[in-house]
Amino acid sequence: MLGESIHHLDLSGNILGKVHGTAFRGLNNLERLNLSETRLSFAESNPFKHLNNLEHLDISFNNLSTLNIRLFSKTLSNLLQFRAAGNHFDNCLEIIHCLGSKLYELDLSQSFIGTLNPSTFKHLPSLISLMLKRTNLSIFDVKPFKTLQWSLKYLDISNNNLTKLNFSTSLVFDYLEEITLDENNLTQLDGFTKNSYPKLTKLDITNNKFNCNYLSMFRKEWESLEIIGDRCGQFGNNETQNPTDTSVENSSVENITESTELISTVHIESDKEAQNESTIATNTSVPSSSFVIFYAVPIGVSALIINIIAVVVFLRRKFSSKNSEQMEVSYRRNDNGEELQTVPQPESKKESTPEDHIYEEIEERECPYDRLRF
Repeated sequence: MLGESIHHLDLSGNILGKVHGTAFRGLNNLERLNLSETRLSFAESNPFKHLNNLEHLDISFNNLSTLNIRLFSKTLSNLLQFRAAGNHFDNCLEIIHCLGSKLYELDLSQSFIGTLNPSTFKHLPSLISLMLKRTNLSIFDVKPFKTLQWSLKYLDISNNNLTKLNFSTSLVFDYLEEITLDENNLTQLDGFTKNSYPKLTKLDITNNKFNCNYLSMFRKEWESLEIIGDRCGQFGNNETQNPTDTSVENSSVENITESTELISTVHIESDKEAQNESTIATNTSVPSSSFVIFYAVPIGVSALIINIIAVVVFLRRKFSSKNSEQMEVSYRRNDNGEELQTVPQPESKKESTPEDHIYEEIEERECPYDRLRF
């Protein structure tokens, strides 16, 4: 029969709805079954009761609220891998209790657990990967994980609003390699020493409330450890990490604000300077006030780009205004034949003076090419 030759069945992403007890009859050799995101719900019977060889079961993201232990206990006890994230189970501790000793991966993320007792994982000595993300853990104590110290490699307890972790120095987790602690409210890691976690290579502390001084001392002890989410390590020892993961954005906003104020100051100073000047030389260099903008030392890349753009715009406007002023300068000659630059004054109804008659006579004697000068 075709059913007996199927070892792996993936129905993820399809709409199954309610599954009855005879749904998988004939698939006696089925080892892997993926029913994630299928809007799955169970009737009053166990649809997996005929799957005696089933070892890998994925029922993630089906919004299931409970799992009937009476019906599924035998199936759960044979599993090596059980993924059930995103189901909001309210009986997680009962589900864990039914799992067998050969289980090596468990994911119950986004379900309610609350408090772990010392015997929660006592019967799971082979567990390698444990994911308890967003499970409303009220407190974390290393004691329930005592049985796992010789097997556990990956631990995820993120998004639990934990304020304190109690890492006992009396236990040594010889194989633990990665710990994910992001999206909590942690300020320190009590008892977290290199001797207790000799093989730890990655630690995720994104969006917590660690003090930068504390993290600086922590990094000295864990020089070879990859610490994800250490904002203090990137921007220096400044106060506390931002719990909303907006430290980079805030830094950029502050730099942009400082740059904007600086640009405004430069424009104001240049406007005042333009009003006070009555005579502008043709080869005059850029006013020293324009160099004030170069004293800004932005930290963020975005602020640096804004400063560069502001400098270019400012210099273009400055040289444009200088060229326009140079266009309006008229040249006159004195009695010795030397050229004089004068800024044209607005026309006014004032009486002519003897000097005006002298300039008129000089203009009549000028070469016609001089009148074409700008």
